Amino acid sequence: MLYALCVKVLTSPGTLRPGNRLNAFFFLSPLQGTLMADFTAEGNTVTFWLRIKPRAGRRRLVRTSSGELCLELTEPPVEGKANEAAVDFLVESLHLPRRSVELVTGAKSRRKLFRITSGSAQQTIARLEGLAREKGVSR
Repeated sequence: MLYALCVKVLTSPGTLRPGNRLNAFFFLSPLQGTLMADFTAEGNTVTFWLRIKPRAGRRRLVRTSSGELCLELTEPPVEGKANEAAVDFLVESLHLPRRSVELVTGAKSRRKLFRITSGSAQQTIARLEGLAREKGVSR
């Protein structure tokens, strides 16, 4: 789960003068919704981290309770089958040529860094966010 550090000021603005104490407290607040920080866009290229869950009941892209993108796949993590299935899922779901999707790092890890090159980085991000919102829709 991701949190934001927040400050609540208890002193009214009219009483703030040099030498007066500021009454405030700090607290952590959970971040909700989608986070653009998941994606790095440079020109027409999008780079993002993706957690892979092999041997799932169906193929779909979801957000975990911590806000992380997670790709559930039916394939096992044996001899690169899950990696191939992840690339195939992105290619089919985003309607891109295979050469546009690249696994940058994490070939033997559940957390992988992908790079997608397409016509518009913002459009690719919007499509990925849309896929993650369609919970229960398998591809």
